[in-house]
Amino acid sequence: MVYPIGDRRACDERGARIRRIFISATSGSAYGQILCRPCRDAGQEELKKCLEAVISQEDKQWCQKKQGARVEACEHGECQVEKAQKAAQREALSQMKSSSDR
Repeated sequence: MVYPIGDRRACDERGARIRRIFISATSGSAYGQILCRPCRDAGQEELKKCLEAVISQEDKQWCQKKQGARVEACEHGECQVEKAQKAAQREALSQMKSSSDR
């Protein structure tokens, strides 16, 4: 809705819109952050346990290959969620800033 310049309702409406954008952008970011790091940490722990049980050089290579696959799975799964949420948060903050500069 368009209000005359200086009308308080215009400021209230813009403020409400900014709050909605901010809340929607930040609500999922904590969830994304709790996915990526534990996934990577679990991969490191698996590698450590695997390397402790290594008997041959081939076993060591297998452990490293398995860990590489785990990291890739994290990057394409949980970490991708986190990256998308951070990008959405940056975009929302950018929109809020440009709206407040007007």
